[in-house]
Amino acid sequence: MQLPEDGFWARWRWAVVAACGLAFLLTMLSVGFAQPTTIVPLVSITLLGLLAALIIHTANQQRQAYRAALHDWSVRQAVQADRLRIATELHDVISHGLGAITIRARAGRLPSPSRPGAAVEALGDVEALARAATDDLRHLLRLLRDESQPAPLLPAPGVVTLPQLVEEARQGGLEVQTNGLEVHGLSPGQELTVHHIVREGLANSARHCGTTSVQVDLGLETSELVVTITDTGPVPGWEATPGSGHGLELLRMRVESLGGVLDFTRQGTGHRLRAVLPRSIND
Repeated sequence: MQLPEDGFWARWRWAVVAACGLAFLLTMLSVGFAQPTTIVPLVSITLLGLLAALIIHTANQQRQAYRAALHDWSVRQAVQADRLRIATELHDVISHGLGAITIRARAGRLPSPSRPGAAVEALGDVEALARAATDDLRHLLRLLRDESQPAPLLPAPGVVTLPQLVEEARQGGLEVQTNGLEVHGLSPGQELTVHHIVREGLANSARHCGTTSVQVDLGLETSELVVTITDTGPVPGWEATPGSGHGLELLRMRVESLGGVLDFTRQGTGHRLRAVLPRSIND
């Protein structure tokens, strides 16, 4: 994109060059009528004027090129930010939705003598999960098509939505225990990040371990908020469903953007996802 030139010299530089050239020509014509002592200063002044005009012209060109390069860079940065945002939203909707469907379907196939209707119950859960994922995807696509329209008001993900995440995980077959979900005084960015940490932790436990036992802990210390999701390892006969690996990477970016630290490690036969966030944050 070519930006319009501005400033006095950008508008009048050619007039300055023409005037200097005319002055130089008149100086040359007056050589025969002037004393040698006056010719040298006149020629010097004329040359200095031409040099000044050339410097101004070059500086304007460089400034214009710099502004164009800066504009192109800002456009590329905006496109990259949009791509990352879309990738994050698509991962949240598609990966978690389809992952939950896959896990619930596989869990329903496991033999359960004590629950003869478990398979039918699992099919009902799969249908509900598929419907919810489809609705979320439609909502996201509608926003992406026309971002000029105001987005429908939805509950902001945060601490208040954690019980819903836990209940959905329990419906999927996980045995979830919680502690400290009623934390208060978090910033909006921390609220959203905590929601994503818990959701990613529950999804990873279900993906790698099946209908296992999971402990979700939130703790507020003097200067830190600690979120920990720990599972006891895979249930007998469960084969881990591999993920793309993008979920943890995107989550780590979220945590680090708030000045925190995220780690995912093995703990005994199970796994532990732990995030530490500073309490004092300006979003």
